[in-house]
Amino acid sequence: MIRGIGLIQTIQQLIPQALIPLFIVITYLGSVWVILPGLVFLYWLWDADRTAFVGSVVLTGFALTLTLKNLFALPRPPASLHLMYAAGYGFPSGHSVDATVTYGSLAMVVRAGKRWQRSVAASLLIGLVALSRVVLGVHYPIDVIVGIALGLGTLIVVSYVFDRNVLYILISAMVVAVLGIVVTHGDLESLVLFGGVGSALLGWVWKERQAERGHTDV
Repeated sequence: MIRGIGLIQTIQQLIPQALIPLFIVITYLGSVWVILPGLVFLYWLWDADRTAFVGSVVLTGFALTLTLKNLFALPRPPASLHLMYAAGYGFPSGHSVDATVTYGSLAMVVRAGKRWQRSVAASLLIGLVALSRVVLGVHYPIDVIVGIALGLGTLIVVSYVFDRNVLYILISAMVVAVLGIVVTHGDLESLVLFGGVGSALLGWVWKERQAERGHTDV
């Protein structure tokens, strides 16, 4: 079976036990608890507009993950394979989606280095996070593969359909968040996500209006 445990067991056997703590650290690079504080830091200390773009893409990824996880409701691998705590449904891998949209969108807007260098760096981070989820036994390989594919699809849509327009991206995230509320029957996580996306949308609209007023006053 595609979601069988055989490949997980094989990968775990190939990874030296001494490297497991390293993979635990790596896996947090795809965690909402690391990504969101990092974006807040970048917003205030780096570039607000470019961080807003990244944040809007990340929120879209969060909304997609929550909605699809609850829509498919597929379990994680058996707890006996888990090398760290993990709860909730397993498909698709949220860490893989989140890492892809976060580091992929950052690679689009960061100006350091050449484009191909940023793409390679982002790909390495995404690949390591995805691999860590399988090594740690909390996802099947297909979970992370689909997660990366969803993240890449999101990046393509926000780039070529929405032309990196933060307002359009946040509106799409809001639509997906509403679907998440429907699919989860309004559980707390979906409501919190809806509130977060809504707050980001209102904040961006307010910021844009303030900028327009500033231009008209000049």
